[in-house]
Amino acid sequence: MDWDTRLKGLPPVLHKWVRDLPARPRRASLHALILKICSLREWTTSEDLARFLDMHQSSLVQRHLGALVEAGLLELKYPDNPRHQRQAYRTRPEAERAK
Repeated sequence: MDWDTRLKGLPPVLHKWVRDLPARPRRASLHALILKICSLREWTTSEDLARFLDMHQSSLVQRHLGALVEAGLLELKYPDNPRHQRQAYRTRPEAERAK
């Protein structure tokens, strides 16, 4: 996938960060990037995040997004239905203030 397609919808301020991400990023740096993406967009789907980060969507949800939700750093658009087909994420305001 070319970079223009991959980064479509990503705030331009994050393009360099995503381009510089190593093939196997450290968990902490990946989580920081996910939180930043989700803080700069109203809602971000796992499909969009997987495209931005060049990751498998199911792996991203299971290994990273779930942990960030459980830690209280991300919130769900449909909290009563975590497997909602249009589920999306955003950084919790409390997580932004904690930085």
